[in-house]
Amino acid sequence: MSNIDVVIMAAGKGTRMHSSMPKVLHRLGGRALLQHVIETAGHIHARRVLVITGHGAEQVEAVLAQQTAIQTVRQIPQLGTGHAMQQAVPLLQDDGVTLVLSGDVPLIQADTLQALLTLCGGQALALLSLNTPQPQGYGRIVRDAQQQVTAIVEDRDASSAQKLIGWQVEGVNTPVQLAALERAYQQHQAQRLMQQGVRLADPSRLDVRGELVCGSDVEIDVNCVFEGHVTLGDGVRIGPNCVIAHAVIGAGTQVLAFTHIDGEAQTIQIGQAARIGPFARLRPGAHLDDDVHIGNFVEVKNSHLAKGAKANHLAYVGDATVGERVNYGAGVITANYDWAQVAPLVRDPS
Repeated sequence: MSNIDVVIMAAGKGTRMHSSMPKVLHRLGGRALLQHVIETAGHIHARRVLVITGHGAEQVEAVLAQQTAIQTVRQIPQLGTGHAMQQAVPLLQDDGVTLVLSGDVPLIQADTLQALLTLCGGQALALLSLNTPQPQGYGRIVRDAQQQVTAIVEDRDASSAQKLIGWQVEGVNTPVQLAALERAYQQHQAQRLMQQGVRLADPSRLDVRGELVCGSDVEIDVNCVFEGHVTLGDGVRIGPNCVIAHAVIGAGTQVLAFTHIDGEAQTIQIGQAARIGPFARLRPGAHLDDDVHIGNFVEVKNSHLAKGAKANHLAYVGDATVGERVNYGAGVITANYDWAQVAPLVRDPS
């Protein structure tokens, strides 16, 4: 279908999260719950994505401000799901199919939604529900003997008999549920990586909070966190307890234990067969060529180390260009301070 309009419910307060942050902005895998749902909507090629905001509307809309393909409409006051859809109707065309999603159901898959759209066929109302052994806290789908839907009842309004029903769509209502969903998400990421040939020392001790792209024969030890966009070349080995964000690491490079690499807005480039760590830190602007060694308690910021250069221990390399095969000694510091600004703050010791 090419006439799919997606409406995402994101107006709720999320009282049980016990947080001032709107529920849909809480993070799963390093991204807001809402962002996961928007990304899935993109996979089904929706022609329009409309997000209904309400509680914390300014915060939610600020997060979406850079996404020009997303429209928002506010539900003020929040009077339930039906009322929320009433706010969206004036912005919807009557020549297509409207798919309504929840901003707090981040792991729903595009193929599941495609199956729902196929079932709808552009003509009928279709409803997606899920059977779970622990339905407490969720609404119930009430059906008759022919399995036709007759009602949707909130948990707090359900009778004792209705509370025995297990149909619902898994979402996030509490920090406990968010943590459980995070583990499920990370387990999925681990399985995906291992199916591609990545060797994980312990799949249960990996966190991917962005996009991790790996070549062949990559090994990752325990308790590693990857954020933003990270690329690991063939044969890269990551030691335990490392945090790596916004970086491209060349083939054959080793990153030893307790190393922190974070390029932030400037992706860190590391060449092939380099050796980083243990206890090293690479900050924005660090650019390391092939065979560079950065050892324990060495910090590099806004500097280029050419092929074969070494800073093996206890040094700060800031705002510098280090030539090929240079041995940067222990205790050496380079930095680029504007002394015209700093000098007036320095007191005369006399």
